[in-house]
Amino acid sequence: MVSESGVRALVLVVSLAAVGGCTRYEWVPDYETSYCRNRELPPTPAAFTRMTGEAAQGALGGIVESDRGERVPGAQIRLVGSDTLTRETGLDGSFQFDSLLGGAYAVRVARIGFARVQDTIVLPLPRGEQLRVVLTAIPLDGPCSGFAEVQVKKPWWKFW
Repeated sequence: MVSESGVRALVLVVSLAAVGGCTRYEWVPDYETSYCRNRELPPTPAAFTRMTGEAAQGALGGIVESDRGERVPGAQIRLVGSDTLTRETGLDGSFQFDSLLGGAYAVRVARIGFARVQDTIVLPLPRGEQLRVVLTAIPLDGPCSGFAEVQVKKPWWKFW
């Protein structure tokens, strides 16, 4: 037979386990928090726009900028048409392709730390026009980057 003090001890242990189970915490990636799931992202600017410049006939040139208006050196510009051509932007963020045939081309621009962009253009561009490519920076640190974990309260039903 179980004594009254034994029953009380059992009730106390079960109660502490239930309360302890409801107040447990776990570590989750920061992008799984309600803040990151519900935040509104700023609108991204148009990736490709045209600007006036000094482009020769049969050539394609332009600049690559960040969404903050800074020039982006070292960005890779890949022009895919009948063949694939690749250039890298210089220190001033400019690029130039010479001796291009007319027709439709896919333009792909990539740089570490920025979202990749792609668009199609038809060459030749009107005389004196160049491309202006805007890259959106990817947050590599800070809230919602995926490189951190935050402590959140576990749901009451989660026992593992």
